[in-house]
Amino acid sequence: MSYEVSCPSCGAGVIFAFDASIVRVCSACRSLLVREGASIENAGRVAELVSTPSLLRLGESGSYQGRSFQIVGRVQVEHSAGLWDEWRIGFSDGRFGWIAESLGRRHLMLDVEVGGLPAFKEFGPGDNLKDRTPMIATEVGTATAKTLDGELPTDLRPGETWNYVDLAGPKGTFATIDFGDGDAARAMYQGRAVTLEQIGLGHLAREAGATKAMAQALQCPECRGALTLRLPDLSQRIACPYCGTLLAVEGTLKAIEAADTKNKLSFEPTFKLGAKAKLDGVTWVVLGAMERSAGGSEYGRYRWREYLLHQPARGFRWLVEDQGHWTFVDNAHAGDLGRGAKRTFGGQTFSHFVSSETSVDSLAGEFPWAVTRGETTRADDYIAPPLILSEESTATEFTVSLGRYVPRDEIAAAFGVAAPSLPRPEGIHAAQPNPFQGRPGALWATFSMLAAALVVIFLGLNIRSQTVYGAKVNLPPNAASGSPEAVFISEPFTLRGFGNVRVEVQAVLDNSWLYLDGTLASTKGAAVGDFDMEAGYFRGVESGSAWSEGSGTAYKFLGRVPAGEYTLRLAPQWGVVGPTGRKPTDYRIEIRRGVPSFSYLVLALCLLFLWPAWITMRNWNFETARWSESDHGGS
Repeated sequence: MSYEVSCPSCGAGVIFAFDASIVRVCSACRSLLVREGASIENAGRVAELVSTPSLLRLGESGSYQGRSFQIVGRVQVEHSAGLWDEWRIGFSDGRFGWIAESLGRRHLMLDVEVGGLPAFKEFGPGDNLKDRTPMIATEVGTATAKTLDGELPTDLRPGETWNYVDLAGPKGTFATIDFGDGDAARAMYQGRAVTLEQIGLGHLAREAGATKAMAQALQCPECRGALTLRLPDLSQRIACPYCGTLLAVEGTLKAIEAADTKNKLSFEPTFKLGAKAKLDGVTWVVLGAMERSAGGSEYGRYRWREYLLHQPARGFRWLVEDQGHWTFVDNAHAGDLGRGAKRTFGGQTFSHFVSSETSVDSLAGEFPWAVTRGETTRADDYIAPPLILSEESTATEFTVSLGRYVPRDEIAAAFGVAAPSLPRPEGIHAAQPNPFQGRPGALWATFSMLAAALVVIFLGLNIRSQTVYGAKVNLPPNAASGSPEAVFISEPFTLRGFGNVRVEVQAVLDNSWLYLDGTLASTKGAAVGDFDMEAGYFRGVESGSAWSEGSGTAYKFLGRVPAGEYTLRLAPQWGVVGPTGRKPTDYRIEIRRGVPSFSYLVLALCLLFLWPAWITMRNWNFETARWSESDHGGS
């Protein structure tokens, strides 16, 4: 139920739209009226509102979760990173909520119970709120009410400060805890990021489309260099690319860090401010560039460059150039981060790569937050190529970003330049896709199948081979080694078909050897092939340990022997070693047709082995080079 009074200062009519409202700013004279029962107190005038890019307006009506609401109040809040707007909304059922705006994003949050919350001093950036829905503290700080407008259900005065903690929860949820000026929570608001269309205020975006803020041409107050402010409603800092002066954007440009040798731009940006690039089907504009570094003095600072991109409907992105490698980076919702020895996000598991203290060394262009040179950040990078997940934390903030590796050729095409004009990639980037990743497993599986098939074929051919001749040959007891009396000539035997012939000899040997000089000859008189083969077996004891080597079996392959009738001639020689050596007394010979050579099987397996082994080595070398740059190099 509304309540109308006259302003004690100017007499204008003032309406309290909600019975629960306590303070109201007179729209005529900007006096702050405090309501207590039927009486009205004039608490003095409040400052004019600071111009911001907000599209919201007092009195506008929308809906959320099936309930209608009205925008009844506005608070401009100031903290270390700059100014943002918070809009108080009242629902038809008497409940209240907030719409908070920052960097073009909006969060709608409803008042919730505050029981059981930890004290303010127990929170730090990145800490978990475990008692309720799991949430991560993304910002811990102190805010100040700069000025007010409309009506509020709490007695809030300009200049009042309060402690707060912002939290991110799963599936895009967001919350803020208000601790007042103490340690105990006095209010909590919970909701999620929304668009104007989602809360029934899409018409405000459409109306604003025709009156979008235009870029402003300005002049550096230090060097008089020409500057272009492309987002006058959002940018809070602009760094002069000519003299290095860092300027605050507060209606006019105000120097924060004067120009000197230290502050001049220490690098030449690859892309000019205002350059356009088409990435992921969206055309982005380069707003700013910065050089950052990490590492100590022992090995020097490790440096990389970051380019701030903007697109009105998509907001901000970063394009990071690191040693000629590029990643396209977006903010990620910290509440969806799974934390442990590894990180999980979006169904993907990320492994820790490196942790470091980073600093901002050099700046050019404009930025939508109060950036300063020398500001430091704790950074922890986790990778799942081609993705890189980065956690950054300061004394007051914890943010998560997700980057995707983009090849140099794609960056060149996006900006419409030749690839050689961009820095040449050096080494292996943390998120660079491994061209051999996943291939070794598939190749080894293929190798295993082919090797098994070759073994089966070998065994099958061996089974199909035929014994065409076999005999036991007794050595004459009194014959000397190599004498004609010891020569053996086989009975004729027939070879059918075409293929190889294997001659195998088996003898009982003990510290002795048997050498055979053989000839396979056709019964028609033509010698098909001469060969020799030797078997030997030796044993003994040395230093108290028994040893043995050799075998009583030997074989020889004769290739491409045509069909026909053949005889085998063998001229043996033998010998013994040591006093325990025994002369062989006989040996057995066997001739088989079509026996596959085991050496051919080994050769084929070795050739098959080379390709998966080569790819495995390349894959290992790639990953070794990648991880050598991490905190886990050599592990």
